[in-house]
Amino acid sequence: MSNSLPGIQGDFLNALRKERKRVAIFLVNGIKLTGHIQSFDTYMVYLNSTSGSQVLFKHAISTICEDHGPANRPNFHDKSGPRDNGTRPGAGGRPNRPRGPQ
Repeated sequence: MSNSLPGIQGDFLNALRKERKRVAIFLVNGIKLTGHIQSFDTYMVYLNSTSGSQVLFKHAISTICEDHGPANRPNFHDKSGPRDNGTRPGAGGRPNRPRGPQ
């Protein structure tokens, strides 16, 4: 694959590739992919991520941006994530009160 696309698109993708920046790629169907751009050409972007390598067709890409979030985000069902400390959001840290007999 060639990395010499003319114009702003080629310059942007090449800068992200050369600097090994972690990118977030949003597809037109809403899926977000993160990884490092290994290569690109007129029609495709080759993305390396922790789950493997993928070839993405550019017509399926909505947005590409540098990803500034934490590298390893906890999974929604991850048991090692933050624990419920008995407070309600927006309650100023007050503990939840019991609500009648249970």
